[in-house]
Amino acid sequence: MKTLLFSLVVLVLGGIAGCASPEPPRLEVPYRANLPLLDGTLRLNEWQDAGKISRFHAPSNRVEDARWAAVPTQVFVCWNESGLAVLFLCRDPLLTVKPAYRDHPKLYEQDVCEIFIDPHGKLQSYWELQLNTQNILFDQKITLGENPVWGSDGRLTDDFMKSCKREAALDLKGIRHCTGPLYENGRKTGWFAQWFLPGISLYGNDFSAGQILRAQFCRYDYGTDPENPEQIFSYWSRGVLNGCPHTMPRQKGFLVLQKNDPD
Repeated sequence: MKTLLFSLVVLVLGGIAGCASPEPPRLEVPYRANLPLLDGTLRLNEWQDAGKISRFHAPSNRVEDARWAAVPTQVFVCWNESGLAVLFLCRDPLLTVKPAYRDHPKLYEQDVCEIFIDPHGKLQSYWELQLNTQNILFDQKITLGENPVWGSDGRLTDDFMKSCKREAALDLKGIRHCTGPLYENGRKTGWFAQWFLPGISLYGNDFSAGQILRAQFCRYDYGTDPENPEQIFSYWSRGVLNGCPHTMPRQKGFLVLQKNDPD
Protein backbone atom coordinates (compact mmCIF):
# COMPACT_ATOMS: atom_id res chain seq x y z
CA MET A 1 0.00 0.00 0.00
CA LYS A 2 2.82 2.44 0.87
CA THR A 3 4.46 1.77 -2.51
CA LEU A 4 1.16 2.41 -4.30
CA LEU A 5 0.57 5.66 -2.40
CA PHE A 6 4.10 6.85 -3.12
CA SER A 7 3.65 6.10 -6.83
CA LEU A 8 0.47 8.18 -6.85
CA VAL A 9 2.31 11.08 -5.18
CA VAL A 10 5.01 10.89 -7.86
CA LEU A 11 2.41 10.96 -10.62
CA VAL A 12 0.61 13.96 -9.15
CA LEU A 13 3.69 16.01 -8.25
CA GLY A 14 5.63 14.85 -11.26
CA GLY A 15 3.32 17.01 -13.24
CA ILE A 16 1.44 17.17 -16.33
CA ALA A 17 3.47 19.52 -18.46
CA GLY A 18 3.77 17.20 -21.42
CA CYS A 19 7.44 16.45 -20.75
CA ALA A 20 8.54 12.83 -20.44
CA SER A 21 11.17 13.38 -17.74
CA PRO A 22 12.49 10.42 -15.76
CA GLU A 23 10.76 9.74 -12.47
CA PRO A 24 12.55 11.58 -9.64
CA PRO A 25 14.69 9.39 -7.34
CA ARG A 26 13.75 8.41 -3.81
CA LEU A 27 15.95 8.04 -0.72
CA GLU A 28 14.94 6.58 2.63
CA VAL A 29 16.66 8.70 5.28
CA PRO A 30 17.41 6.94 8.60
CA TYR A 31 16.93 8.55 12.01
CA ARG A 32 19.92 9.33 14.21
CA ALA A 33 19.39 10.52 17.78
CA ASN A 34 22.86 12.09 17.64
CA LEU A 35 23.80 13.55 14.28
CA PRO A 36 27.44 13.52 13.06
CA LEU A 37 29.67 16.29 14.39
CA LEU A 38 30.57 19.22 12.14
CA ASP A 39 33.99 20.33 13.30
CA GLY A 40 36.01 20.13 10.09
CA THR A 41 37.10 16.52 10.64
CA LEU A 42 35.63 13.78 8.47
CA ARG A 43 34.64 10.66 10.41
CA LEU A 44 33.13 8.24 7.93
CA ASN A 45 32.17 5.82 10.69
CA GLU A 46 29.59 8.39 11.86
CA TRP A 47 27.82 8.07 8.49
CA GLN A 48 27.77 4.27 8.18
CA ASP A 49 24.03 3.91 8.74
CA ALA A 50 22.98 7.06 6.85
CA GLY A 51 20.98 6.98 3.64
CA LYS A 52 23.41 6.85 0.73
CA ILE A 53 23.33 8.21 -2.81
CA SER A 54 25.99 6.19 -4.57
CA ARG A 55 26.32 8.21 -7.75
CA PHE A 56 25.32 11.37 -9.54
CA HIS A 57 24.29 11.66 -13.18
CA ALA A 58 25.37 13.87 -16.03
CA PRO A 59 22.86 16.44 -17.30
CA SER A 60 20.23 14.94 -19.55
CA ASN A 61 21.52 16.94 -22.51
CA ARG A 62 25.17 15.86 -22.05
CA VAL A 63 26.76 12.51 -22.86
CA GLU A 64 28.36 11.06 -19.74
CA ASP A 65 31.93 9.93 -20.34
CA ALA A 66 35.33 9.63 -18.65
CA ARG A 67 35.20 13.27 -17.54
CA TRP A 68 32.33 12.46 -15.18
CA ALA A 69 33.99 9.22 -14.06
CA ALA A 70 37.01 11.28 -12.94
CA VAL A 71 34.95 13.36 -10.49
CA PRO A 72 32.36 11.04 -8.87
CA THR A 73 30.16 12.16 -5.99
CA GLN A 74 28.50 10.37 -3.10
CA VAL A 75 26.02 11.83 -0.63
CA PHE A 76 24.96 10.62 2.83
CA VAL A 77 21.87 11.89 4.67
CA CYS A 78 20.42 11.29 8.15
CA TRP A 79 17.99 13.20 10.33
CA ASN A 80 16.53 13.79 13.75
CA GLU A 81 13.86 16.16 15.01
CA SER A 82 16.27 19.11 14.94
CA GLY A 83 17.27 18.85 11.30
CA LEU A 84 19.06 17.08 8.46
CA ALA A 85 22.74 16.16 8.31
CA VAL A 86 24.24 15.87 4.82
CA LEU A 87 27.70 14.77 3.67
CA PHE A 88 29.15 15.15 0.16
CA LEU A 89 32.23 13.12 -0.81
CA CYS A 90 33.73 14.68 -3.93
CA ARG A 91 36.51 12.90 -5.80
CA ASP A 92 38.46 15.60 -7.60
CA PRO A 93 42.10 15.61 -8.75
CA LEU A 94 42.04 19.38 -9.40
CA LEU A 95 40.21 21.90 -7.21
CA THR A 96 38.99 25.10 -8.88
CA VAL A 97 38.91 27.97 -6.39
CA LYS A 98 38.19 31.66 -7.01
CA PRO A 99 37.96 34.65 -4.64
CA ALA A 100 34.50 34.73 -3.07
CA TYR A 101 32.50 35.88 -0.09
CA ARG A 102 29.25 34.93 1.66
CA ASP A 103 26.37 34.97 -0.84
CA HIS A 104 28.67 35.63 -3.79
CA PRO A 105 26.23 35.63 -6.75
CA LYS A 106 28.60 33.61 -8.95
CA LEU A 107 29.92 31.14 -6.39
CA TYR A 108 28.83 28.38 -8.79
CA GLU A 109 31.62 29.39 -11.19
CA GLN A 110 34.03 27.35 -9.10
CA ASP A 111 33.88 23.90 -7.53
CA VAL A 112 30.78 23.75 -5.32
CA CYS A 113 28.31 21.33 -3.80
CA GLU A 114 24.71 22.44 -3.99
CA ILE A 115 21.46 21.48 -2.28
CA PHE A 116 17.96 22.52 -3.28
CA ILE A 117 15.64 21.64 -0.40
CA ASP A 118 11.86 21.90 -0.22
CA PRO A 119 10.87 20.81 3.30
CA HIS A 120 7.14 21.14 2.60
CA GLY A 121 7.37 18.92 -0.48
CA LYS A 122 4.88 21.04 -2.41
CA LEU A 123 7.27 22.60 -4.96
CA GLN A 124 6.04 26.08 -4.11
CA SER A 125 9.22 27.36 -2.45
CA TYR A 126 12.67 25.99 -1.77
CA TRP A 127 16.10 26.94 -0.47
CA GLU A 128 19.16 26.93 -2.70
CA LEU A 129 22.39 26.29 -0.79
CA GLN A 130 25.90 26.26 -2.27
CA LEU A 131 29.19 25.55 -0.55
CA ASN A 132 32.65 25.87 -2.12
CA THR A 133 35.85 24.07 -1.14
CA GLN A 134 36.79 26.95 1.19
CA ASN A 135 33.55 26.59 3.20
CA ILE A 136 32.02 29.78 1.75
CA LEU A 137 28.23 29.64 1.62
CA PHE A 138 25.62 31.02 -0.75
CA ASP A 139 22.00 30.66 0.30
CA GLN A 140 18.76 32.04 -1.01
CA LYS A 141 15.06 31.26 -0.80
CA ILE A 142 13.13 30.93 -4.05
CA THR A 143 9.35 31.30 -3.98
CA LEU A 144 7.45 30.44 -7.13
CA GLY A 145 4.57 32.59 -8.28
CA GLU A 146 1.11 31.26 -8.97
CA ASN A 147 0.29 29.23 -12.09
CA PRO A 148 3.78 28.03 -13.06
CA VAL A 149 4.51 28.09 -16.77
CA TRP A 150 6.48 25.13 -18.07
CA GLY A 151 8.41 24.86 -21.31
CA SER A 152 8.42 21.76 -23.49
CA ASP A 153 11.86 20.87 -22.09
CA GLY A 154 10.50 20.55 -18.54
CA ARG A 155 11.90 23.87 -17.30
CA LEU A 156 10.00 26.76 -15.87
CA THR A 157 10.07 29.43 -18.55
CA ASP A 158 12.48 32.35 -18.30
CA ASP A 159 9.65 34.87 -18.14
CA PHE A 160 7.99 32.99 -15.29
CA MET A 161 11.27 32.71 -13.35
CA LYS A 162 11.70 36.48 -13.62
CA SER A 163 8.42 36.86 -11.73
CA CYS A 164 9.51 34.53 -8.91
CA LYS A 165 10.79 35.87 -5.62
CA ARG A 166 14.47 35.31 -4.84
CA GLU A 167 15.74 36.29 -1.40
CA ALA A 168 19.54 36.07 -1.44
CA ALA A 169 19.77 38.47 1.50
CA LEU A 170 17.68 36.09 3.62
CA ASP A 171 20.11 33.83 5.49
CA LEU A 172 19.03 30.39 6.68
CA LYS A 173 19.34 30.76 10.45
CA GLY A 174 21.12 28.00 12.33
CA ILE A 175 22.72 26.37 9.28
CA ARG A 176 26.12 24.82 10.01
CA HIS A 177 28.67 23.61 7.49
CA CYS A 178 32.32 22.66 7.06
CA THR A 179 34.61 21.45 4.29
CA GLY A 180 37.97 19.75 4.14
CA PRO A 181 40.25 17.44 2.17
CA LEU A 182 39.15 13.91 1.30
CA TYR A 183 41.77 11.22 1.86
CA GLU A 184 41.52 7.64 0.62
CA ASN A 185 44.17 5.09 1.56
CA GLY A 186 46.36 7.90 2.84
CA ARG A 187 46.18 9.84 -0.42
CA LYS A 188 44.34 13.12 -0.98
CA THR A 189 41.71 12.47 -3.64
CA GLY A 190 39.29 15.39 -3.37
CA TRP A 191 37.19 17.22 -0.81
CA PHE A 192 34.18 16.80 1.43
CA ALA A 193 31.36 19.07 2.55
CA GLN A 194 29.19 18.55 5.63
CA TRP A 195 25.95 20.37 6.41
CA PHE A 196 23.41 20.66 9.18
CA LEU A 197 20.08 22.06 7.95
CA PRO A 198 17.85 23.07 10.89
CA GLY A 199 14.21 22.07 10.71
CA ILE A 200 12.93 25.08 12.59
CA SER A 201 14.40 27.44 9.95
CA LEU A 202 13.56 25.30 6.94
CA TYR A 203 10.18 24.07 8.00
CA GLY A 204 9.06 26.19 10.92
CA ASN A 205 8.90 23.09 13.10
CA ASP A 206 10.74 19.93 14.09
CA PHE A 207 11.00 17.15 11.55
CA SER A 208 9.01 13.96 12.13
CA ALA A 209 9.02 10.35 10.97
CA GLY A 210 7.15 9.75 7.74
CA GLN A 211 7.69 13.27 6.48
CA ILE A 212 8.55 13.54 2.78
CA LEU A 213 10.81 16.36 1.61
CA ARG A 214 11.83 17.22 -1.93
CA ALA A 215 15.51 17.76 -2.67
CA GLN A 216 18.06 18.02 -5.44
CA PHE A 217 21.75 17.42 -4.80
CA CYS A 218 24.21 18.89 -7.31
CA ARG A 219 27.93 19.06 -7.94
CA TYR A 220 29.59 21.76 -10.05
CA ASP A 221 33.11 20.85 -11.13
CA TYR A 222 35.39 22.49 -13.65
CA GLY A 223 37.43 19.60 -14.96
CA THR A 224 40.83 18.06 -14.37
CA ASP A 225 42.88 20.11 -16.88
CA PRO A 226 43.85 23.61 -15.64
CA GLU A 227 44.60 24.68 -19.23
CA ASN A 228 41.13 23.71 -20.45
CA PRO A 229 38.55 24.23 -17.69
CA GLU A 230 35.09 22.97 -18.57
CA GLN A 231 31.75 22.53 -16.89
CA ILE A 232 31.25 19.04 -15.53
CA PHE A 233 27.95 19.31 -13.70
CA SER A 234 26.17 16.35 -12.15
CA TYR A 235 22.89 15.77 -10.32
CA TRP A 236 21.08 13.24 -8.17
CA SER A 237 18.23 13.18 -10.70
CA ARG A 238 18.73 11.90 -14.23
CA GLY A 239 16.39 14.36 -15.93
CA VAL A 240 18.08 17.72 -15.28
CA LEU A 241 19.38 19.89 -18.11
CA ASN A 242 22.88 21.34 -17.83
CA GLY A 243 22.92 24.21 -15.32
CA CYS A 244 19.14 24.13 -14.77
CA PRO A 245 18.40 22.56 -11.35
CA HIS A 246 16.81 25.81 -10.12
CA THR A 247 14.29 25.88 -12.99
CA MET A 248 13.37 22.18 -12.87
CA PRO A 249 11.84 21.74 -9.39
CA ARG A 250 9.71 18.77 -10.43
CA GLN A 251 12.90 16.72 -10.84
CA LYS A 252 13.70 17.06 -7.16
CA GLY A 253 13.94 13.65 -5.52
CA PHE A 254 11.98 12.45 -2.51
CA LEU A 255 13.60 12.26 0.94
CA VAL A 256 11.51 9.98 3.16
CA LEU A 257 12.31 10.44 6.86
CA GLN A 258 12.24 7.06 8.58
CA LYS A 259 12.45 6.02 12.19
CA ASN A 260 12.43 2.42 13.29
CA ASP A 261 9.97 1.70 16.10
CA PRO A 262 11.57 0.41 19.30
CA ASP A 263 11.20 -3.31 19.88
